[in-house]
Amino acid sequence: ESDEPAVSEHLRLAELPSRFARRQSHERAQLRLVRDFDALVRGAAAANPSRSSGPRIGFATFGSGCWHLALDALLAHALAQRGARPGLLICDIPDLPMCAERTIHAHQIDRCVGCVSDKRGLLDACGIPWRGVSALVAPGALARATAVVAGLDGDGIEAHVERGWPIGQWLHVSASHFLRCDGRGPEPEKVDARRRLLVNAIVSVEAVERWLGEVRPDAVVALGGAYIMWRVVLELARARGIPVTCREMGKGGWDSHIYALNADSMSPDLDAAWAEARDRLLSTEEEAAVDDFVNALPA
Repeated sequence: ESDEPAVSEHLRLAELPSRFARRQSHERAQLRLVRDFDALVRGAAAANPSRSSGPRIGFATFGSGCWHLALDALLAHALAQRGARPGLLICDIPDLPMCAERTIHAHQIDRCVGCVSDKRGLLDACGIPWRGVSALVAPGALARATAVVAGLDGDGIEAHVERGWPIGQWLHVSASHFLRCDGRGPEPEKVDARRRLLVNAIVSVEAVERWLGEVRPDAVVALGGAYIMWRVVLELARARGIPVTCREMGKGGWDSHIYALNADSMSPDLDAAWAEARDRLLSTEEEAAVDDFVNALPA
């Protein structure tokens, strides 16, 4: 009789201490983030977007993790102080089969363990009104999307059009993020990732169409613009003539930001900068930094 199950169970148990330590570290960081965010917001002038008559700014936050939510909320709070009327769109459907907060290396890949509950502290502290995706889709939307995608083969997934939008063609960036490699190709693992993402995309189209129609934002802020939920926001808002600012944090973390107007911020036009810098020799330290950065890239 094979002892493979016992070995696998032993390996899982051996990982528990490090998982527990990582979870504790993550929870402590979350608490510090909420504490610091709350202190920063309380120290600023009060913002009451419901009493303003300024432009409506929609922040399509979705499930972007607490660090990106903190940035969206800070931007929204700053805009509210200046007379704007910001509002957040938050994913609150933990059973979506794919999310930007999960990768193939996650302990739980089929469900967001924390989902919106992890963000409650920030949402309560920021004082910015928000709407959940679940309130913007019809009952059973997830089940219907799952059933539609279940009947598609690999080619059908890529060719799928939802309400006139070719969302099947928008999946490879998200699949690459999830798999930590190039998400294109016929391999079963890659097709399965794109299948999961298509379910998310179908639900997102329904939610974003209703959100844009009801909120009627004068401008939209989205994260990146390439991952499927934000690609849906970028395309649908841009088609309505709504200006979309996509943002991303660069290699420098909190102190390095990229913004793009009516385009995704993941693909900046660097031709001019490269033409100027390409012939400059790097120092030994710079060479090592570039090598470390490239080697750490997931895809």
